[in-house]
Amino acid sequence: MSVNEDMKSEKNGKLKKSGQKHSAFEVMKNKRVIAVPVIFTVIVLLMSALYLIYAWNRYEKAAASEAVALAQSLNALLPDDNIAELTGSPEDLNNPAYNELKVNLTSLINVTDSIRFAYLLTEKDGCVIMLIDSEPSESPDYSPPGQELPEANNIYFEIMRKDTTIITEPTQDRWGTWVSVLVPVKDMSSGDMIAIFGLDY
Repeated sequence: MSVNEDMKSEKNGKLKKSGQKHSAFEVMKNKRVIAVPVIFTVIVLLMSALYLIYAWNRYEKAAASEAVALAQSLNALLPDDNIAELTGSPEDLNNPAYNELKVNLTSLINVTDSIRFAYLLTEKDGCVIMLIDSEPSESPDYSPPGQELPEANNIYFEIMRKDTTIITEPTQDRWGTWVSVLVPVKDMSSGDMIAIFGLDY
């Protein structure tokens, strides 16, 4: 092989290596160009998700506060004299106090779309029972006075112990899954808790 051919071959080799380096640089450059918008998009999505979580939590707190305020206001409108007359037995069906409260609770449900059930609970012989609910007697979800609700025992006695309104996490019972606002009902003269007023959402 001649000297010229050697020089030409060496030059071609250098050009080939230079071309390979240039190609590798272009690939890396293109990858960086692609990576920048991808990273930016991911950051925007993460920030959006965090904001949505923050906004939802703020909405949930506001909705919970409104639900508690509504339940407490409605509880104040229920005549405690009528509640004190209830015995939690089938005999209440013939009690005018029961019938008056029944009309009040049924009307409440009819005009408030977000509330599914309204009711009054009390404790009898160590078990929580239904005093009255908002369902008509022909409804499959109707609870007669005196119906035992053992699934409500823990929350009832927690309210007795804390003496405060409680809003529950979504909780499943025989009627479905509900968020409940539960307000202690007190005798105006003695201050003793005589029942719990509940709203299920």
